[in-house]
Amino acid sequence: QQYHTSPSVASFPDVAGSVWTWAHDGTKPNGIIEFLPDGGTKWFNGARQGHWKLKEGGTVLETSFNGVHHELVYVASEKKAVLRSPERSPSSQMWIQGDRGRLLLFDFKILLSKI
Repeated sequence: QQYHTSPSVASFPDVAGSVWTWAHDGTKPNGIIEFLPDGGTKWFNGARQGHWKLKEGGTVLETSFNGVHHELVYVASEKKAVLRSPERSPSSQMWIQGDRGRLLLFDFKILLSKI
């Protein structure tokens, strides 16, 4: 399902300092991205890389990590962000982890080690 502009697309919640679970295929988590308060990004709590910023009135998150530029829209009704660009089928998605982000990163690494 592609989300370019629709009534379900809303402004992003506070992105600065947030941690999100990334699913390249749209369903199976395969990464963790942290949006640093100064506009940088971290992938799997690794070294600082890439950047992020909100645009189009806060409805589009532009970011780069792992050498790839992404644009995502926030679907408030589903509490997730969906990839707008580059187009993929299915679209990549991410979900905010909230206050437990650091703990979930640890749990997620344990989960991946068992797959």
